[in-house]
Amino acid sequence: SERQTLFARLYDEMNSQQRNFERLLSASNLPTGRFLTEIAAKIYALRAQHSQVDKLQKAGVAFFEDLPNYERFEQTLKELSEQLIAAEQEQFDAWCRDMIAHIVDGGGNDGDSISLQTTGRLMVLERARGILTVSFSDRLARLLREVSQLQSMGFKVPVKILACVQQGERFYEYGVLLKQVAHFYNTIEKQMLPCQQAMLLDEALAFEQLVVPSSKSGGDRKQRTAVNLTWESPEKLKGYIERLREAALQLTSH
Repeated sequence: SERQTLFARLYDEMNSQQRNFERLLSASNLPTGRFLTEIAAKIYALRAQHSQVDKLQKAGVAFFEDLPNYERFEQTLKELSEQLIAAEQEQFDAWCRDMIAHIVDGGGNDGDSISLQTTGRLMVLERARGILTVSFSDRLARLLREVSQLQSMGFKVPVKILACVQQGERFYEYGVLLKQVAHFYNTIEKQMLPCQQAMLLDEALAFEQLVVPSSKSGGDRKQRTAVNLTWESPEKLKGYIERLREAALQLTSH
């Protein structure tokens, strides 16, 4: 009959959802688009599939409850629904364990630390290459986004992670600005023409003295030391960045 044909299609869709669930669990890189983080994308995908399973359940009970194999259909969907809910929680729990390990242990073997990025000096000058780097991890910046998205999904983020996020939020804007300063410092010689370098010598030296205050005019970059200012001094940090901005503006406004 027509109802049996429709139910068979519904049954096929259920089997398809089971296969989709298995693929989703084994997927390592889900499309995140421009805004979603990896953990949020995976949970979003699980919830989207749960919504599809819920629609199948409602369609089944409304139109096919009296047909053969309905009980098996209903039981399979119930189990799949429970698996999706459990998988969502496990994804979140695994993320929490991973983040806490990075905060407490400094990132384990991969060295991808989070909490250490808001302690110690702001910038470090690599003597071998004369390259300036900022000790504010991109991983910490990503954590801020992850927590925001997970909280908007209704998850209760552990206090230890929230404490790290609150600290990171205080310095996020400063971290972004300092990375821009470091890039400017590392590439300024390539950006300026020789004639510009001669014209802007005073401005360039003033900017460089802020970044590497121990340097002297004409000194070797590889022997210099970056500014000795730490993340634990927010007021000094704010004032320092304002001076950096002013010096960079003087250098680029000609």
